Amino acid sequence: MKYTLITGGSQGLGESLVLEFAKHNHNIIIGYNTNKEKAEKLNEYIKTNYKVESIIKKIDITNEEDIKDIFNNGVTLWHNPNTFLDYSQSNNIV
Repeated sequence: MKYTLITGGSQGLGESLVLEFAKHNHNIIIGYNTNKEKAEKLNEYIKTNYKVESIIKKIDITNEEDIKDIFNNGVTLWHNPNTFLDYSQSNNIV
């Protein structure tokens, strides 16, 4: 099974990519930093409309520990992501 992590995945281009990857049977990790409510709504939409698993994960890509956690430990209950796309609005990526 494919696992895709998209930061900034709760809105804008990131949200569009989340939906496109779900449509192509990727399990989705919706990375958000500040907009938990939108991430939760999108997560529920995916679970209702696609035959994939979806979780949300608070990720601050400017925080080195958050990045290490993703790639060293995977995401809780999931394998390391096969695909990582950063669509956050940060200019200070670690």
